[in-house]
Parts: sequence; structure tokens; C-alpha cells
Amino acid sequence: MSEGHLIAHIGQFSVNVDTVVTMWITMGILIVFALFATRKMSIIPGKLQAIA
Repeated sequence: MSEGHLIAHIGQFSVNVDTVVTMWITMGILIVFALFATRKMSIIPGKLQAIA
């Protein structure tokens, strides 16, 4: 067993809560970035649109 990590048991599955929280934070950051990068799209891309 891993000490120091919060593990949730859902049915027969064990879920490492640290990994799930990190995944949700990363997804949130990527979604916010995509929204900002695509809200004012134009034919000639700006700096942020070129990166996205």
C-alpha cells in the first residue's frame, strides 16, 4: 500500500485521489486556455491563436 496518498475505493476499483485531482486541474487549465485562444478568431491569427 502507498502511504501518504489518499485512495478511494469505488466498488472493486481503487482510485488514487491525488491523480484524479491533478487531472481535473489540468483539464480546467486547458479548457480555459482553449476558450481564450478561440474567442476572437480571425483569418490572420494573432499570437495566442497561433499557439493554440
